Amino acid sequence: MKTTAILISALLPGLAFAAGGGGHHDPGHTTPEQWRLMGFMFVNFALFVGLMIRFARAPLRDYLIQRRRDLVEAMNAAARAKEEAEALKREYEQKLAGLEQTRKEISEEIARIAESERERTLAQAREAAARLKTDAELTARSDFERAKRELRDEAARLATEIASKEIRSRLDEGERRRLVREFLSSLESGSGAEAKQ
Repeated sequence: MKTTAILISALLPGLAFAAGGGGHHDPGHTTPEQWRLMGFMFVNFALFVGLMIRFARAPLRDYLIQRRRDLVEAMNAAARAKEEAEALKREYEQKLAGLEQTRKEISEEIARIAESERERTLAQAREAAARLKTDAELTARSDFERAKRELRDEAARLATEIASKEIRSRLDEGERRRLVREFLSSLESGSGAEAKQ
């Protein structure tokens, strides 16, 4: 505010001189009034410069010093930001390079897991097939043995039946009686021998 007032007071006389200027005069001749006015303007300007130096030097100096500090800080901050950006760029480039390696490692790990799982599944399938085959063989053997027994029993029953029919058809009544008598006498002789003992 002080600076503005000083500027206005310094410029007013100059403006008045330029606006009015004191009538008509010869361009090649300077009047005493013009010399006084020029002297007044010179003094006025010297006062203005002196006042400016007196009152504006410290704030201007402080402003310039602060402006320089701000510029230096801004430049330092920009340099730091640039370094951080470059470091971040390098870090992301490294991560990107590592990402490709990581992707490759994950792909290989997935392939290993899939192969391991396939081998494990195949082994389980083989074990299950072997168990089924063993169970089927045991069942077949058991069924075969049971069928053999049933066939043997049926063959014995049929043989007995056939033999019975054959014996009946070959033996007549007299032959049957004779066989019965022989059987009875063998029983009697067996019981007599037991009595003697």
